[in-house]
Amino acid sequence: LVSLGMTVVPLLAGGYVLVRRAAAYPWRTRLLLLGVLSALAGRAVEQLVGVDMLADTMLSWALLGLLVGLPLGTRPTAPAALPARAVRLRLRLAVAPVAAAALTMAQAINPLLAARDVVLADRARSRSDGFVAIAYMNRAIVRAPAVVRYRLLAVALLDEARGLDVPPQQQAAFLLSALAVLEDGLERTPLSPHLTLELASHYRDLGQYDVGGGGPLALDAYERTAALLPNYWQPKRDLGIVLLEAGRPADALALLSEVVDVLGDAEPVDDIRPFLEAALRDVAQRAAQAYGRGGSAPSEAAR
Repeated sequence: LVSLGMTVVPLLAGGYVLVRRAAAYPWRTRLLLLGVLSALAGRAVEQLVGVDMLADTMLSWALLGLLVGLPLGTRPTAPAALPARAVRLRLRLAVAPVAAAALTMAQAINPLLAARDVVLADRARSRSDGFVAIAYMNRAIVRAPAVVRYRLLAVALLDEARGLDVPPQQQAAFLLSALAVLEDGLERTPLSPHLTLELASHYRDLGQYDVGGGGPLALDAYERTAALLPNYWQPKRDLGIVLLEAGRPADALALLSEVVDVLGDAEPVDDIRPFLEAALRDVAQRAAQAYGRGGSAPSEAAR
């Protein structure tokens, strides 16, 4: 509600000046005021569907400052002195926006503290103190839970710990911790393709440990990633490989063929062709088996 008020009220006030009080200001002021209002509206719309990072907050405050100061600095004549009663009334009315501004600025401290925790985590990692680094990254996530990059860094640290010479039970615990970080992040930002892709990769790794297989979950996550990034070839390649492992070579063949057509002669094609050939062999074998069962007339599957 505070954020909504700090966006809607300035837009309404600025619109009132442009529509009802335009004659009191020169055309240059009106043009600048229109530009500031447009920028403020654009930032508000962007933050509705994005992450409210510290840089966005600071830019919004700068726009609000310009919006307040622009008309006051360009008025043609000084305003008349207000009576004492009106001054006291305005001071009372100013309590609410001042409190809202203080609350908003207090909330901006958390991103700064989270960024400091990330720096401390990186220093701990450079000292080969992985557990301390993981603790710092978890604290950064608590302070800035909507920042996808912090979650990806935490998962990378957990993967590094999983790659150490530790018992399989501890490796499985690191993997489950990474899954918890990713699943919680997707609850907050469900349309993040980076988190979805990492989640799919870690579901595939569940098969290495005695904690249950994550094949169907991985397949679902890869499908969601490909849907979120329809114009990129990497999610389609990963989905094709998983489909091949899941015993669906025809679907894998269609996706991998599409990726190869998009890449042309690019270098990643060399890594994709073995999977494409394996899918083609599986499809051919299934078609031959279906043809053999169907007698002289090839079945639909064989065709």
